[in-house]
Amino acid sequence: MEVDELLFQDNLVTNDEDLKRKRDRLLTVVVSGRSRMFLGHQYSSEDIEKMKPQDIEALYVKYENVLGAKMTRNLGKTIINLYTKAAGHLFTIDCADSLNCELESNPVIANAVGSLSCWLYFHLGNYLAPLMAGLITTDHIKFNETKKLSSKENKHRGDTTDTASSSDNSDQTEECRQNTGW
Repeated sequence: MEVDELLFQDNLVTNDEDLKRKRDRLLTVVVSGRSRMFLGHQYSSEDIEKMKPQDIEALYVKYENVLGAKMTRNLGKTIINLYTKAAGHLFTIDCADSLNCELESNPVIANAVGSLSCWLYFHLGNYLAPLMAGLITTDHIKFNETKKLSSKENKHRGDTTDTASSSDNSDQTEECRQNTGW
């Protein structure tokens, strides 16, 4: 009988600690002014403090669902952008923005990337932030462009490349964006 009582007491302590952690996280969301975005309603700190444990549990589940959806959506877009850039580095793509848009709107690809994003979110948790930072940074690297050398360095290397090609590339990008509505 004593063992059962000890296990029950230990479970209550864990539940109290877990409830306190969830309440604190909800309070952080409310104080940061993102209550409506993540909880669906404008709550005050007092509202959260007065809530019953079952209400805290239900609201925390809602918060986790919204947060997870936002994170996986952003991660999915980042993965597709990175894929488009990598493909553009390996192959000639007529319009990267159009390809990116088409990949994002394809239901099969969107479902697969969404599943991958959810899996990463579930398994990596807080470690997903550095991964996202790396993916976003990689997304902003211009793989197709090399660093331009000054005319003095070009003469030293014997390079006679025409610098007008970079302006032609930007004109093509602008034309592509206009055609796709970007």
